[in-house]
Amino acid sequence: MIQFAKADPSFAETKAAQSELQRVRLRRATSLRLTGKYELALEEVDTLLKENERLLAAVMEKGRVLQDWGGQSSAKWADAAKQWDQTSRKLQNMSPRPAEYFEARYGLAFCLARTGKKDDAVKVLRSTMTLSPAVGGPEMRGKFETLLKELDPTGPPPATKAAASPSAAPASNP
Repeated sequence: MIQFAKADPSFAETKAAQSELQRVRLRRATSLRLTGKYELALEEVDTLLKENERLLAAVMEKGRVLQDWGGQSSAKWADAAKQWDQTSRKLQNMSPRPAEYFEARYGLAFCLARTGKKDDAVKVLRSTMTLSPAVGGPEMRGKFETLLKELDPTGPPPATKAAASPSAAPASNP
């Protein structure tokens, strides 16, 4: 489809084609990331973001590319942390917060931990779990809890809303 659009510029100018081309190019970037071709994946995502800086799927993919690249080149962890921080800040005022917000917060904590800023990572995890106990759903909450245990095995887990349910036994006063 990308080659077809290059060969027929009139086709590429239609709204339907532009939307589909974005999806195809995003899938291409994801494929490049998954095969370890991070530089090419980042180029593709950056091109998409130049065309539409508000394309959330591309913003998220950029964070994933940089984070995965950090596993190969530790210098990329800081870039990934910065990307995830910017992304979570853009999404934090949405109500309800989208799943991407929690992925960005998790990615930020993960990358901070990999740069040696474990205390900052723990703060990100704890504050997110305190303000939004469901953390986007059970799977994401599990990821948060696992990373938190890895980084701070002695600390208590953040309180959940489930603990305050009417069926729960009342807490004793200290």
